[in-house]
Amino acid sequence: MSQYEIDIALEGAGLYVSEDAPALSGVALENLIAQYNGVQKLIERFKPSLPNIIT
Repeated sequence: MSQYEIDIALEGAGLYVSEDAPALSGVALENLIAQYNGVQKLIERFKPSLPNIIT
């Protein structure tokens, strides 16, 4: 996804991790998504050298 698409998707969005916790939103949610995307890129990069059970 491009940064533009992520910005549009996150507009007004919130992630509730439990009923009692406030929603993750704004910069915190954007940072979480950036970290997730970074990990996904690493997995794709190292996929050929990892056992299938991990990927």
